[in-house]
Amino acid sequence: MRLGTRGIIVSFFVLSQCFLFSQTDSMITLSPINEVEAYLSPEDYNLEETEYLDKIESLLENPIDLNSISRDELCELPFFDINSANRIIEYRTTNNRYFSVAELRMVPGLDQVFVERVRGFFKIKSYEERPESDKSKIRPNTSAMKNFHLRTRTMVRPNLAGDEKSYEYGSKTYSRISVKQSNFQISGLTERDFAETNYTDFFSGGIAFSNIFSGMELIIGDFIVNHAKSIVLSSPFPKRKSTILPSISSPPYKPRLYTSSSEYKFLRGVSIYVPINLMISNFSLTSLSIWGSMNFFDATSDSLDNATGINLSGSHTDSTSRKRKHNLRESLYGTSIDFRLYEKIRVSLLSMFMSYNKPIRLKENQVISKSEIIMSNSVAYEMRFDNFILSGEQAFSFPKNYGIERSAFSYLHSFSLSPAKGISIFTSIRNYDQEFYSLHSAPFSESSSFPYSEFGIFSAISVSTEYGKFSLFFDQFRLKGDLNGYEASLEYSVKILPKLYCVVRGKYKSKEGIESSTDHEIIAVNKKLSFRTEISYQVSRKFRIRTRGDFSLYVPTDEVSPGISKGYLLMEDFDYAVLNNFSLNARLIVFRTNDFNTAIYEFENDLPGLMTIKPLHGEGLRFYLLGKYRLFENLMIALKYSDTLLSPNEQSTILTSASPEFNLQIDFRL
Repeated sequence: MRLGTRGIIVSFFVLSQCFLFSQTDSMITLSPINEVEAYLSPEDYNLEETEYLDKIESLLENPIDLNSISRDELCELPFFDINSANRIIEYRTTNNRYFSVAELRMVPGLDQVFVERVRGFFKIKSYEERPESDKSKIRPNTSAMKNFHLRTRTMVRPNLAGDEKSYEYGSKTYSRISVKQSNFQISGLTERDFAETNYTDFFSGGIAFSNIFSGMELIIGDFIVNHAKSIVLSSPFPKRKSTILPSISSPPYKPRLYTSSSEYKFLRGVSIYVPINLMISNFSLTSLSIWGSMNFFDATSDSLDNATGINLSGSHTDSTSRKRKHNLRESLYGTSIDFRLYEKIRVSLLSMFMSYNKPIRLKENQVISKSEIIMSNSVAYEMRFDNFILSGEQAFSFPKNYGIERSAFSYLHSFSLSPAKGISIFTSIRNYDQEFYSLHSAPFSESSSFPYSEFGIFSAISVSTEYGKFSLFFDQFRLKGDLNGYEASLEYSVKILPKLYCVVRGKYKSKEGIESSTDHEIIAVNKKLSFRTEISYQVSRKFRIRTRGDFSLYVPTDEVSPGISKGYLLMEDFDYAVLNNFSLNARLIVFRTNDFNTAIYEFENDLPGLMTIKPLHGEGLRFYLLGKYRLFENLMIALKYSDTLLSPNEQSTILTSASPEFNLQIDFRL
């Protein structure tokens, strides 16, 4: 292709910039879903539907009253940290209330890019201000079907290459139904992955009751328990390195009904949450949670029927994967209690007990015996003051007889400070002991493999000025085998014009790894530099464009790798609301990389509720067209076609279709 595509590149980028400055209509809120990628990293490329995206979608459909939300509730929202929450609350306190969501632009210390990212989460409640005669017109529906949602999805990938051994083609189906009422919620879903034969290969569901007795909540079925820093129990929100400072969620960490399609991130059984609110002097006992679960994992086994590896893909496409499906049973029960001291200090204590139906061999000399009870414990704390917050989790387990010779400790402690308006500082220290055991652990880390073995210090700072927002993070870490590394990122975001936003980001990473040479293993230092610039412009109320350029450089320092590799990506996005009930999103990408080391990951707009991240490498084009049509008030249809056209070699000028995909989704609501 040798980019005879250069003509294409020049054409669509020139065209986009002509559009860029040709319109002057009033601005609308940018979709926060388009900004999720700020939280993501290459390790997330296989994410699909997540609790994180569910949260954003729910907020967009049901915005929160800006005049009643608390600081703690703000901290639990995507994109928020303690400092931005404080500024929003302080402005409300000073001015008594917000009169419009647009007033967020006037809050001191909030940069405009952040404001446009979160505006869609909020509304101004007007019900109480209306005359009694008008209130009946807007009273919420109290029928049994207050909120009914049916979503069904089909994804089709033709196997153009005729590769019979590939399991990435065929069709994938998904269906979910949910019913929400004031005091209960029901959810159920089924999913069949590509090349799977069983249309209900994965099933999840449950029912949640609230306000049973004085606020007690009961869940029967599938649920999640998000606890502190996720050292013992994981959170559904991605915990990745980002120039967006991490938010720090607060106790209580109560169980929630599970509604996503990931096949391993949940518990299955019964949970009870009891608000207590018992106060004795400066001590307040706030809540108690109890849960029990029996769930299954896909595991590989050796000749002695020891589980030697846990498969988390959820794919059952051949006889081997179907044989290991659900052959490891986990019995789990736990409890957590939350309390306050002097209103400023919050503490959560957790104990969890696990056992399995077969031995688990974690490493050569470490075996968890069949039916042996493993205890994991955690102490989480949070101390909030006017402009800073201390928080952390200390987890530990005691040795028994499964090859561990000492107690195992893991911890993550963090500090957040806002010394002045517009300045936020965050730092954390983490240490994960390889001997610490919990299949449900997913803390903030460099490593993506369990069990974790890592020590690291992460620091970040953001400065918001009238000239834009500067953000920097630096992470230094040491992994298993005393392998060292560090990563740094610098980002600048600015509102150039009332409707024009620009983001520039640079990232550098140096990481040691073990690689095999001809006759021995060596420690290689791999260095990667990446650079991104992006311009987003709201041309009119119905039309938005986004232009992006990415560059990646990979430098190995060992005797095995072929040498330096590089790559680039140029992207153009078009969002157009054709009619009030019909919208189109189109994207065209030109990319070229030497190999997978310089693959560039692009986050795609997709069907509602779906998250797609594609690693692009080689040389070619990628494009997609996404349409959403609201046929009736309660019925919406979404259709997406995408494809990647690759050049078979550097000399070829012919592009070949590599992965066409047709996606269809229907949403029905009452």
